[in-house]
Order: sequence, then structure tokens, then C-alpha cells
Amino acid sequence: MHRGGLIGAFSGFLFSVSTLQNQAQTYNLNVQNTAVQVNLAGGISSWTLNGINELNQQWFYYSVGGSPVNSIDTISPWSSPTLGGQVVFGTLVNTNLTETYANSTLSVKTKYTLGENSSGATFGTAITLENLSSTSQTFNFYQYSHFGLGGSSSGQNAQFLGTASPYEITQAGNGAFLTGTLTALAGGSPGTTEEIAGVYNGTQFGLENGNAAPNFTDTSLSATGNVDFGYEFTATLAPGTSLSISEIQSVPEPTSLALISASLLSLGFVRKSASRFSKKQ
Repeated sequence: MHRGGLIGAFSGFLFSVSTLQNQAQTYNLNVQNTAVQVNLAGGISSWTLNGINELNQQWFYYSVGGSPVNSIDTISPWSSPTLGGQVVFGTLVNTNLTETYANSTLSVKTKYTLGENSSGATFGTAITLENLSSTSQTFNFYQYSHFGLGGSSSGQNAQFLGTASPYEITQAGNGAFLTGTLTALAGGSPGTTEEIAGVYNGTQFGLENGNAAPNFTDTSLSATGNVDFGYEFTATLAPGTSLSISEIQSVPEPTSLALISASLLSLGFVRKSASRFSKKQ
């Protein structure tokens, strides 16, 4: 869907559409110069900005009571998702997709929202994992990310900025820059969250269907090269309670990066000039 096909010229006007595809596996969210491909088999398979793909894979996995880890599509077969978006003064500013996977034990609702503004592209993820069983259950939920900023997986540097909520990750490479901020609540209280970063080796930190559930324990908080990173969320949920995860990821436009760099250089020059002036005094 594109802007020319939308009707509405009022600020904040919302639209909702039903997909024309019947239980397709992949769906594209497009806003101006950015696009995300959602793969209902478990997450996001690409994120392009100005024609350059910044993402190799972002996938979600779960484990119940210490059982083997599996991708979220194994909870139940995917169905046709709900698609929507927002138009402000005739301009499409974001699009979103919502899909729910549920069985008798748990429900995982995913909502992905893609937007673009003057500084670049933003991608929001909201996930709600609910205990549908009649007893308390311990859940492990995982997010795996492998970005190739600037269209290449080499020359990357990823770093977590601490081990407390809100959790923050930055990654830079090939003239591109990623920031991610994440929060997790289990039953209304901060959830237990662990982080890991490393050099990609194809094992995805043990996140392969049927593997024993891995334990990240903040093993590493930075990596350089062809990097990947992940989060592990652990929560013991009473019946009917949930774990909620909210994340915003941003990739600035190249022009915005140039402005940021110029501002930093100017700030450094001002500081040096001030220092020299004070010494003369």
C-alpha cells in the first residue's frame, strides 16, 4: 500500500486494512523511504532505508518450564495478521502489523510498527506473552538480532549501555548507526532481562529450534566485526498474567548522521577554543 492509495487528510487519522493474502508467510510494511519485511515464521527478515538493507534477521524464541527453545511460530500456525497505519495531513507516517500465536499454555501477541521522520526510520516492537494455563509457569523469551548496517555485515561495532532498565544497545558500521531502547514488565513489575553480544558464528547463541534453552547472563556487552546480539527475558507468571516487552529501534538518515558528526566536531572545536582562551587569561 502506498500514500496515493490512502484517503484522509486529517491529523491523526487512523486506517485499518485487511490483507489480501491468505495466510502468507511474509508481509511488507512500507513508509516513504523505508520498508520492513515481517516473516510470520518468527520475526523480521529485512529492514531497508533508502534502498539499503540494514538487517539480516531479528527473530523471537520461547521456552516453557525449561523445555527446549523454539521460534514463536511453533506455538500455533500463523494466520492472516491485522494491518494498519496512521495518516497525518495526507501523509502516511507509520504502518503496523499485529499477529498472535496461541495454544492452551501461552499466547504471544506481536505488534510491529514502522515509521519515518525527518531524522530517519524507527521500528517499534510490542510483545505480550500471557500465561493461559491454570498454574504458574516459568517462561524464557528471547530476541535475536543480526544487523548489517550500511548494507554489509563486516566493520560493525555493537555495545550494550548497561544492565538495568531501560536496556540500550548501539551499533555502528559502514556509515550507519543503530540505537535500540527496550523495557520489559512481568505482571506489572520489571522483568528479569539478560543481554549478550558476540561475533556471528551461525549458532545464534544457541537459539535453534529443539536446542536446550540458553542462559545469556550478560555474558558479553560488546563485540566488533560481523556482530550479533540478543536479549533473554525470564518471568514466572501466574495464570492470566503476562510479560510485556516494548522496544524502539532507530536508524538515522545519512544526512542526519552527517549533521550529528558536524555538531560533535563543532562542539569539540568550541571546547578547544574556550580552553585556549582561558589559558591566555
